[in-house]
Amino acid sequence: MDGTFGVGYLHPLAAQIRPRFKGTLILNSDFDPVRAQAEIDAGAGDAIAFGRPFISNPDLVERIASGLPLSPDDRETWFTQDTKGYTDYPAAGQDLATPAAKGNA
Repeated sequence: MDGTFGVGYLHPLAAQIRPRFKGTLILNSDFDPVRAQAEIDAGAGDAIAFGRPFISNPDLVERIASGLPLSPDDRETWFTQDTKGYTDYPAAGQDLATPAAKGNA
């Protein structure tokens, strides 16, 4: 449930899968934008699936495309029964006081 946070107990399997599987290969597991691009450039996969970074970066695609830093997430708010930690992260250039950051835009 917590993922590996970059410390998996198995070696990444993409290098073993790619020569045997010719379909679209989507990689996932603790990727940041730099590592994701390196894996795509190396031909290890065709796309990267991001999970946790989307929680704290509602504009993840724009941030990656623009080379902006990613906001860290607040692990204490994961799997709660509230919206805190899911809908209150601001987009790049916004702060928590703006209506758009609060989801009221």
